[in-house]
Amino acid sequence: MTSKKKPAGSTRTAESPEEFKAGSLGIFEFTTEDLRANQRGQLSDRQRGWLHSTRRGIQSCSMASAPIALGFVLLGLVIMLVLYLQNEDTRAALFANPEILLALAGAGVIGVAAIVLSVFLARRQAAAVSRAGLMVVQGPIRLDRDFSPGSGITSYHVLIGARKFSYTDDMSDTFHEGRTYRIFFCQSGPYKLIMSYEQVDA
Repeated sequence: MTSKKKPAGSTRTAESPEEFKAGSLGIFEFTTEDLRANQRGQLSDRQRGWLHSTRRGIQSCSMASAPIALGFVLLGLVIMLVLYLQNEDTRAALFANPEILLALAGAGVIGVAAIVLSVFLARRQAAAVSRAGLMVVQGPIRLDRDFSPGSGITSYHVLIGARKFSYTDDMSDTFHEGRTYRIFFCQSGPYKLIMSYEQVDA
């Protein structure tokens, strides 16, 4: 999500006695008010709304993918039936052995159950995202990357302390390696969402 707002300049607040340089709003969309709320250990109303939108997005994605997965399950069953019905010998084997029909039916039930379970887990995870509390980590930034030959995708990592934030875009224009940052984020399961950040004096 990209914001067209200008980055907030350096300032000093009662909540944060040390001078900070607010992060670029071009990559992570947050305002000075959001950052000040995070400095107080709170999420702003705007950030809570964004978390709820993220929850709805996760739920919509899982619901949209369910019919596709169901289609693949049904397609697989149809292909298996066609293979069995394509000649007289295989048709005879199919109807002479009820266990084959039971196996096909069982495979279909397992496939549908797996889809239902994935949708349920996605909805539960999405609900947890909207309830995630604010966390903070501070320290010097390290940047890393890795390439997956199988997918052809390069992942870019921002490491601070024991935390690792991964992205599909190079973060070197946003976070400068070796400099000290304070990052405010929410984490729920595999989702680790940066809400705001600031560069601080080491």
